[in-house]
Amino acid sequence: MVLDRLDGGAPPADALAATVKAAVAEAPGSRLNLVLGDGHVVHAVAWGDSLVARCAGGATVVASEPSDDAGGWEPVPDASVVRAGAGELAWSAL
Repeated sequence: MVLDRLDGGAPPADALAATVKAAVAEAPGSRLNLVLGDGHVVHAVAWGDSLVARCAGGATVVASEPSDDAGGWEPVPDASVVRAGAGELAWSAL
């Protein structure tokens, strides 16, 4: 579903968001984290499940939970799409 939307010209964040909305319409109560990367930028969606992110040292990490006890992990709001790159982090509501 995501690849079909990308092949149709949708930007990555839009392709992920539309796929999650379609999945939730078919299966209400779904808990989804979808991640799509191209080697430079990661797009991810949090829907009903945890997602965290941290920018440190020029890198950005997106994960389902913190991978260490170091500070700086930010919870991604539910029903959000994230764009993360080298030292860059932004999200918006679906």
